[in-house]
Amino acid sequence: MLMMKIKLKTDNIKKYLIILCIMFIMISISAILVNERIARIAFFTASYISIAGILIDKNNYKSYIKLVPVSLLIFGLSKAIWFYFFRISYNVVSEIDMYSGYIQSGKRIILCSILISYLLINIKNLSHNKKLISASLIVSFIVGTFFSVHQIEAGVSRVGLYTVATSAAYMYSCLSLVLISFLISSGIKNIYSYPISMIIFLISMFVIIHTGTRAVMIFHPLLVFIILLFTNWHNKYKTALLLSALVITISTSYFFNGMIIKKINQTKAEVSIYEKSKGNQPSSLGARFSMWNTGLYSFFQHPMGTTMKERNKTIEEYTRNKNKDKSALEFTYTHLHNEIIDTLSLQGILGVLALLFFYCAMLIKSIKEKNPMLLSVMLCLIAYGLTDVIFINRAMSLLFCLMIIVSLLLNKQIVSGKKLSN
Repeated sequence: MLMMKIKLKTDNIKKYLIILCIMFIMISISAILVNERIARIAFFTASYISIAGILIDKNNYKSYIKLVPVSLLIFGLSKAIWFYFFRISYNVVSEIDMYSGYIQSGKRIILCSILISYLLINIKNLSHNKKLISASLIVSFIVGTFFSVHQIEAGVSRVGLYTVATSAAYMYSCLSLVLISFLISSGIKNIYSYPISMIIFLISMFVIIHTGTRAVMIFHPLLVFIILLFTNWHNKYKTALLLSALVITISTSYFFNGMIIKKINQTKAEVSIYEKSKGNQPSSLGARFSMWNTGLYSFFQHPMGTTMKERNKTIEEYTRNKNKDKSALEFTYTHLHNEIIDTLSLQGILGVLALLFFYCAMLIKSIKEKNPMLLSVMLCLIAYGLTDVIFINRAMSLLFCLMIIVSLLLNKQIVSGKKLSN
């Protein structure tokens, strides 16, 4: 009798922990585009609740070991281990602020892995929680859009929400892609899902254009097309796919033609500056070329990783000896504007293997389970990681962690109650 009461009490605690965890995740998702502090506190609270939930479930520990959370855990640990090793071993206390972005992102990724393990095992009322999570996603998009429009009306040169314009563009693009993916892949199989998705796409393009971020302006419509193709391949919605692709092409060309032409001309000019000056004269795109060249050189000098100070020293020697790519020097104490190259130049071979394992595990998961939401998140990470470093910015790290959680929870296989294989 006593054992039954204890078990009943434990079950009630587990139930309340799940409810609290979902509630704080909803708060975090809803606030992520407009208030990083609220989103961060809610995310950490949900994470600590999930840790408590796993500890209580001591007879079921093995069930929490799955491919997706393990890949996230390894990726997060790779950043944390590199941070602590080079901070302590090389006594870089004076440079701690330069390293803080990496360790903070690492912590978020580790907590994200724990949250995913906990939620996918313990969530029972799938339909109810699907509605709550999708509602918070919609709220986040609406609030983020209104905040962006307010900034446009206020005359800001580039929409940045509460962060810089490039980060805002990556975050807004990813969230809107997840929302579009959800609408066209969930149970909303009716004539309204595609028109609504196209409206969301046009709104998101309007905001993204006003961030002035070229990579997102190029990749966002392309990723929408890929998701449509992925969702509608070999089924009766091919007609809707073709119409959607046509709307994307026409709307992008017609509504945003002037702004896009301006960015194309700017890109041509910056490529010309880079070629003529051999990367010594600064420009936005030219500096990126220089950072990639010097970052790869630094990696070959330190294949197992190094400190930011040593990387900077190596790059300075390279630019001095070669008399080229000096425009990279301004950024060597921040990051090298490419996720893989930046990881190679600091965390070395092991760091980039952890990153690639994370990429591969998530892509396999999304394709295997036909999850366009998770696929959209990973395509954003990979595409935008070509010209920037996502996992150094605290807000971006948090946004992408949340979108991975959302993608897994809203996946139609989870909603239908099917057991995940990983």
